[in-house]
Amino acid sequence: MAAVLLVISLAIGVRALAAVPSRAVRLAAAGVVTFGAGAVAGLFGWSLLSAVLTLAGVMLCLPAAAHRSARDRVVLGAFTIAFVAFGLHTLVQLAAQAGYGSLHVTWLLGIGEITALVFATGSPWLTKPARGRLDRVALGTGVIVAALVGAMGLSGSSTGQILALWNFGLGGYLPLVAYVAGAGAIAYTGVAMMRAGRRAEAVALLLLVCGGAGLHSTYQTGLVVAGLALFSLAPAEQAVPAPLCAPAGAQESDRS
Repeated sequence: MAAVLLVISLAIGVRALAAVPSRAVRLAAAGVVTFGAGAVAGLFGWSLLSAVLTLAGVMLCLPAAAHRSARDRVVLGAFTIAFVAFGLHTLVQLAAQAGYGSLHVTWLLGIGEITALVFATGSPWLTKPARGRLDRVALGTGVIVAALVGAMGLSGSSTGQILALWNFGLGGYLPLVAYVAGAGAIAYTGVAMMRAGRRAEAVALLLLVCGGAGLHSTYQTGLVVAGLALFSLAPAEQAVPAPLCAPAGAQESDRS
């Protein structure tokens, strides 16, 4: 039943995306369709084909999501690299199980872990703060979240590492400060976007975080694809137009 609901949701999403007259959005629609084909392949037990189509769907959604600025391409590109690195590691394992030979690609896990943290710590770039100003409420939220993650890591409990692995795809073997900074930065970005009225982008960011990096399950990857597609719907960043005329005070001073 859940699989049927997923396919129906994908069809509705593709129809909505295709109705938007934007090349980036239609590219995202192609990514959603490709992911949907991978989900259907998974229903028939074609695990290897499903993994290939799922990775292709995510990679199609990246240029659509990062169409607005170079900062978006860097941040969202880091997430996609992490997802593909983890996904390729899973893909190689599936190929070995299918009898296509085995390769030693554990180095992909290191690339995925590092680029996932680059995405997290660099996510405030997505907020585009005016004149470099930071939102104080968002900053306070980020500090609180970072402190909680740090306290969990220092407690010596394995709960945090298990949650990071199953929910976000992170192994947790890098220095704790990297994960603390990443968690705080993500929290700051989400709150700053909400307070700036950019709710769709805040939801998109939440979908990426909840989906995690890597091929954990079809439903979690569906959250990632939905997040990237939602980023593609955000308006492109535009330069502030110059005023057509000078302010009244400036005109009077010029006359004098």
